[in-house]
Amino acid sequence: MTPTSSPPRPAHLPIGAVIYPAAFAMALTLMQASLGIIFFARDVHHAQPGQIGWLAGTWAITYTLGCLWLRPLFKHLEPRQQVVISTVCLCAILIGMQVVPTLAGLFVFHGLFGLLLALYWPSLMGWLSTGSEGERLGRLVSRFNLSWSFGNIIGPYVCGWLLHLNVRLPLAVGAATSLVIAGFVAAAGRRLPSSAEEASAHAAAGNAPPRVDQSTLLRYPAWLGHFAAYFTVGAVAGIFPVGARDQLGCSETLIGFIFLVRGLANTVAFLGMGRTPFWHFRLWPMLVGQTVAIAAFALLTHATSLIAVTLLLSLANFAAGISYSESIFHGASGSMDRTHRMAIHEALIGIGLFIGSAVGGMVYEATSLQGLFALCAGALALATLGQALLHRMLRPR
Repeated sequence: MTPTSSPPRPAHLPIGAVIYPAAFAMALTLMQASLGIIFFARDVHHAQPGQIGWLAGTWAITYTLGCLWLRPLFKHLEPRQQVVISTVCLCAILIGMQVVPTLAGLFVFHGLFGLLLALYWPSLMGWLSTGSEGERLGRLVSRFNLSWSFGNIIGPYVCGWLLHLNVRLPLAVGAATSLVIAGFVAAAGRRLPSSAEEASAHAAAGNAPPRVDQSTLLRYPAWLGHFAAYFTVGAVAGIFPVGARDQLGCSETLIGFIFLVRGLANTVAFLGMGRTPFWHFRLWPMLVGQTVAIAAFALLTHATSLIAVTLLLSLANFAAGISYSESIFHGASGSMDRTHRMAIHEALIGIGLFIGSAVGGMVYEATSLQGLFALCAGALALATLGQALLHRMLRPR
């Protein structure tokens, strides 16, 4: 009697085949939510610029709390499970934003949005970087950044077009995209190795995580620059759309195009950082990137044409891409717990976005767009000085 052989197990998918599309789709969803909610609050709930600044930052502070508090409660789950839980909840929250009758309720739902998002990005990023160091880690980070930045490029323009049709459409499309991500990751999860299998594969290939912490102290200046960059991103993303419509007379579609060009500049930065390892474990590229952003915002205080505003905002976003890449690389390099490091990286994004949008909203309401740009230049200048001082304090004697 011939023994019955079990059917062959399907080959595993490369992890990037799941993570890169998931990063792209979530970035697209975030753009629909973050840009769409600004005009939704303005047009449906008649929110003032200061209120919009606080609203735009609400998700960021709860995202920070989620990275530090909520995510550890789910660390026993596989990353793919955390992603599915997160995206299903985000779909429900985005639907709730459209039906809640008050501005206060919109604040609550936006806060929940950030809290549940904390189960998404750190897990995805820690999962991707497992067992990689040096130039290989730099390449993985670059591909991941390119994936979500393509979503950032397309998202604002799509959002502007949807806003032109109906102010509720960006939130509705964001809800639908979240559900698609959940279904995609749940289905593809059957073709991915478990965390234990991944760890065994990396160990067999000589890519096991370090047994002792080999982290670089450059992560601290990198994190400071990353925070400052996202302070300016929060100020621009949360307030510029209102200022551009009210002060510059831009349509929603044109604002979406400006943000598309900003996103393209971000992508160029990620592409360059992934292809050139010269910046690894060096301080001066951080300082150069910050200085470029300071110059861009200083010039924006005097810019009068939309072309100049678009190009200078793009230059500032190019520099933000440098800071983002520096933070991921120097935070993950040599670390024994990369998901935790990515949670710190993401928490700094949340804090920066929250403070930037809240303070930026108050400054804009009291002054103008020029005052907002001057605030960004000043914050970056302080951070650059802080990076140099931190490096000097931490450098071995």
